[in-house]
Amino acid sequence: MILKITLWKQLKSLFSLLFITSLYIGGLVYAEIPLEKRAVLIFSLPYLAIFFIPVVIIHLNYYINGTGIIYKIDESGITKTVNNKEEFISIADIKEITFFMMPNRLLNSAIRSLPFEDYYYAQILTTDKKVIFISCLFSTKIDKILEVNFKELNIKKLKAIYPLITA
Repeated sequence: MILKITLWKQLKSLFSLLFITSLYIGGLVYAEIPLEKRAVLIFSLPYLAIFFIPVVIIHLNYYINGTGIIYKIDESGITKTVNNKEEFISIADIKEITFFMMPNRLLNSAIRSLPFEDYYYAQILTTDKKVIFISCLFSTKIDKILEVNFKELNIKKLKAIYPLITA
C-alpha cells in the first residue's frame, strides 16, 4: 500500500473542525449576536482556544513531519521515499510500533467531542535506533494497515491527550 499526504486526506482530517466551525457560525447567526468587536471577541475566544488552535497546531505538526515523504507498506517491510531516495526497512529491522492516540480513538468509541481526537500517529522504532513517524494524514486507518501487515511485531497503543510528533 502506498501512502502519501494529499489534499483530500488533509480535508478528511479537517472535516470535524470544518463541521464544528459551520455549526458555531450558524449558531452565532441564529442567536443574532451583534457584530461588535467586543461581542465577536467574547464568542470567538472559546472557539479558538478549544477547537481551532489545537487542530491547527497538530495538523501543521503532522504536515511538516510528513511532507515530501512517500511510504510503501507491505508484509516484507516499509519503503520510505524522500526526494527520490528510497530506504527500505525490512520487517526484521523493525523493533516495535507504538501508536499515540486519544483515549476515544484507542477504545474505538464513536463519540467524539473535540475535533483533534481523530489525530494520531505511529512511531516505528528500528533495531538501529532510527525512528519513523507515520501520521493519520497519510491514512486515517494507519493503525489497521500496520497491524495487518506486521502481525508478529510488538505493537503498543498509548494514550496521548494531545498527540504531537516530537522528533
